[in-house]
Amino acid sequence: MNPSFSLLSVLLLSSAVLTAHGELIPRKPSAAPTTPAAPASPMSAEEKAKFKEQVALLEKEVAKKRGGMHSSQISILKEAMSSNEKAFNFWLDCKKEQDFDMKGKTATEFAEWKRDQIKKAGTNDAFCAGLRLQLHFLMLSVLDSHAETPDQVAEVAGSAVAYVETLAAFCEKEENLAKGVIGSIMDTGVDPNEAVTADNIQETLSKVREASSALGGDVLNSIFAKHLKLDGSVKPRNGTTSNPGNIDEIYDSMIIAPLRKKRDATGVAAAWAKRIDQTGRVAKATKVKEIEEEYQTVKVPAMKFAMYRDQFAAGQEKAAAASMMTLISSNPTHKDSNDWMEALKALSDDSAKD
Repeated sequence: MNPSFSLLSVLLLSSAVLTAHGELIPRKPSAAPTTPAAPASPMSAEEKAKFKEQVALLEKEVAKKRGGMHSSQISILKEAMSSNEKAFNFWLDCKKEQDFDMKGKTATEFAEWKRDQIKKAGTNDAFCAGLRLQLHFLMLSVLDSHAETPDQVAEVAGSAVAYVETLAAFCEKEENLAKGVIGSIMDTGVDPNEAVTADNIQETLSKVREASSALGGDVLNSIFAKHLKLDGSVKPRNGTTSNPGNIDEIYDSMIIAPLRKKRDATGVAAAWAKRIDQTGRVAKATKVKEIEEEYQTVKVPAMKFAMYRDQFAAGQEKAAAASMMTLISSNPTHKDSNDWMEALKALSDDSAKD
């Protein structure tokens, strides 16, 4: 028999057997198909400039849409802040939605909780005053987020002064509220339940806490903002505070900053005078003699020096320079006197260069 023929017969027979058993001779795997990389498409300088313009226009368009959307929320806030009863009832509605409905709790659970709150919080004037202040400042924050023109910024500044006036008036009625807010004025906090004496005042004042704790903290993170969907749609202007209890930041960012920008010496002086008056009333409202003395001897001179420096920058250099020198001479042991002297020397050096 031809050997070649015999080998061929064996191979054919093996192939037939493998096919009968459903088995195939394995094939070499083919390479996976590859997707060609997308070509890079960098923007030209002209295209980047155009893109920047489009983003700016989009930002204005979104802000305009939000302004229209926010008008209804502003009306709700105005109504809710008009009385203790309305503020409290609105707070109950917000709590129901956020803490009960959204968390799957029953109507019975809410009813029980509500009855307890009506007895405890509903009759607490200080608590309700805090709610009204939160609502007031939230409305102010919404308006501030849309302030673009000088007139709008000025309107917000005037509204901020009015807000602090309301806050000061509430503090005069509620001693504990004043003790909470004083921390934003003197960088300190006072425990409403702790007696302050001449012996422990420095220790007490060193216990710094957020002044806004008396008013609920960041107003854009409040239950009111979440209920009205303002927590994600309101963007504070650069440097603007969202703490309803921080008087110093409210004045610095909302009220005095625009006046500095305009170099309005008269406006700056008037704003500082109002600030000193309102913060003085809050300090007095704590009914703690040592706090009042600390305010008069430490805080007031510091505010006056800042006022004179703003007036100097706004163009009233002669009068402001004389006032700063007199202030330093009259307060040689003030904790900031060395810083004041350095600031005065810097101003005198700049004046010499001019």
